[in-house]
Formats: sequence, C-alpha cells, structure tokens
Amino acid sequence: MAPDTDTGGSGADRFEDPPLDHSSISTQPEQPRPTLISYLVLGLLVIVWPVSAFYFLDSQHDLATDVVSPILEIYLPTILVQLLIVGMIAVAMKSEHARSGNIGLKNFTRWSVPLAIGFLLMANIALASLQAMIATGSPESFVEFGALLPKTVAEKLTWVLLCAVVAVCEEVTFRGYVMTRVTQIANGRMWLGVLVSTLSFASGHLYQGLGGFAIIFVYGLMFCALCLYSGSLYPAIIAHFLQDVMVLFIPESMR
Repeated sequence: MAPDTDTGGSGADRFEDPPLDHSSISTQPEQPRPTLISYLVLGLLVIVWPVSAFYFLDSQHDLATDVVSPILEIYLPTILVQLLIVGMIAVAMKSEHARSGNIGLKNFTRWSVPLAIGFLLMANIALASLQAMIATGSPESFVEFGALLPKTVAEKLTWVLLCAVVAVCEEVTFRGYVMTRVTQIANGRMWLGVLVSTLSFASGHLYQGLGGFAIIFVYGLMFCALCLYSGSLYPAIIAHFLQDVMVLFIPESMR
C-alpha cells in the first residue's frame, strides 16, 4: 500500500483534501485499474467472508457462551485475522499501483477528532432508539455475548489493543477498500459500494443475532456516510475505536 503524496487532482477519483469534501470517492473505473488480485481479494471479502460467517454461526454462538480464555480464543485470533486481511488489501493495492489516499488514509485535520466524537454521540442516540424498537418487538433477535467482554486487567489491556487494530483494519477493509472498489467496478454507482461493503461488514456480527446484525448494518451505513462526508477514513477510525473501547467504562453488571 504505497503512501499517498499527491495532494492535487480532481475530486471524483479519491478521498479529497479538507475542508470536508463530499465528492471523495472514486467513480472512474480506470483510476486505479482493478487487477486479478483485486478481484480475488474482493471475492474473499464480499462472498467468502459473509458465507463463512453464516456457515459457522452455530460454532460462533457456542464460543460466545463457552469461552474460557477470551485473550487466546477471541482477541489474539481476531487481531491476526484482521492484520492478514489488511495485508491482502495492501498486496492488491500494490498490484493496482494505488496510493493509500485512494482509500481515504489521508487528510487528518483538527476536525477529525471532534467530528468523530460528534458522530459517535449522535449515532448512539439513534441506534439506542432503533435497538429499543427491535427489542420490544422481537427480544429473541439479540444474542447475549457478555462472555466475550474483558474482565481481568490482562483482558482489558488486550482489549484496548484489539479495539485499535479492529478500528483501523475494519475501516480500511470495508469503508476504504471494499466501498471504493465496488463503486469503481460498478461504474461509479456509489450506493452499490455502500450497500455491498456494509452487508459484508455486518455479516461479521451475525453472532449477535438478527437484531444485532440489523443494528450493525445501520451503523455501517452511518460509517459510510461519515467517510464520504469527511473525505477521510480517520474520523471513522477514531469513532470506531472509541465505540469499542467504551465497554471498559461500563459496569460489568450493565454490559
């Protein structure tokens, strides 16, 4: 994944420079040109990943309730998988001769943190209302996964590392690579890139039940909107990290 050094160019072919450019995503299929490796990686992320999440759903439920060591069984394996996926994306981008700025890894500004915090507050208010509506009509649609959350000091420290890795890797993967490349392959149909990337992202949370899947799907759409609004992945990465790490400040009895 080559570093981005180009600060010029038109607003239609990549995440743009601040202030808050709303036309930040590539809509020209020739810039950069997808390669065979690109299609293989996309196939893995938008087909194999969701199908495997559904296929192994029962075993995920069992693990979520019977986990003995979250660090060894959940946290470290998740970190490894996330890094492997980003590694594959880096290889695909290298084959495309693409810069990191093409997927939004640029334009960290003084507004990135405030925007992330504001987004987080508004999104959680909206999602809390949605969750209450779903839980009222179909409480069985949510699956309890409290056993996965950290309890000991070692688990909490590893959780912080996990949150940082997941925030970067999932935003790069779904809002960065999948959204931009599907949009590009679909001849600039932004809605298709948003839809496919969000479905792929949410499928990794099927273990939380259909209600949890619905919440994460809507949250994924919100993250896409944040990336497109800001022209950068950084606000989304920050918000994603804060969302996941906040669990450390919630009393165990309320998780």
